[in-house]
Amino acid sequence: DTSAEAIIAGVREVRAKIKASSMPTLPLHYTEWSTSYSPRDPGHDAYISAAYIVSRLKGSEGHAESMSYWTFTDIFEENGPVPSPFHGGFGLINFQGLRKSSFYAYQFLNRLGEEELISEDKDSWVTRGGSGVQVLFWNYTPAKTEESDQVYYKRDLPSKPAGTVRVSINGLRRGPYTLAMYRIGYGVNDVYTDYFKMGSPKTLTREQVKSLAERNDGRAVETQRVTVGVSGIFSRDVSMQENDVYLITLARN
Repeated sequence: DTSAEAIIAGVREVRAKIKASSMPTLPLHYTEWSTSYSPRDPGHDAYISAAYIVSRLKGSEGHAESMSYWTFTDIFEENGPVPSPFHGGFGLINFQGLRKSSFYAYQFLNRLGEEELISEDKDSWVTRGGSGVQVLFWNYTPAKTEESDQVYYKRDLPSKPAGTVRVSINGLRRGPYTLAMYRIGYGVNDVYTDYFKMGSPKTLTREQVKSLAERNDGRAVETQRVTVGVSGIFSRDVSMQENDVYLITLARN
């Protein structure tokens, strides 16, 4: 289910039942959740999974103590050995260790600071930690199709423009900062699309694995030095595509 309330509605419903019970303060832990219940769902491999993951976690914030994603790798053989490098497996990384878009969703989350700051955008997290500020934001646009995932996601799916986001942070100390911008989206940290464009081979050579890994290694799409003036404000306009996920870090020099 990729609807706007998928996962979120269920988490909130269970929390409401706990609150209404005789033990209203019981913790709630989800030890298995995913973009799909199937170990052969190509939606697991697609770039849309990154936006899906961060949007589900944001919507569940404050209602569950933990949400454990199922699972870390595609090494999962209840349905037999993996049939191809990208077969819709549960993992954040595939059988050859290639990092899917979903992997980078968690990497971005891991880079957030420990102190959450107020954000006016519900599709974002803004944090403070280390030597600066971190901003994670995204666009989640569910697929509009009547086809099954096994059909819809087995093709090249270019994203559409989703407008411009203005990132504006106030209350910063004046002075120099290093800005780093990271992105997940169509063709960026999107190993599945690169695999399609490679012809979807049933097996990968060492050279192909190396090429796919290097093209999807999570490096910053932009780094630069910026200076925050006496206003204490940093602003930046970012052009978004549907199902983009961005992380901006501002580290004080």
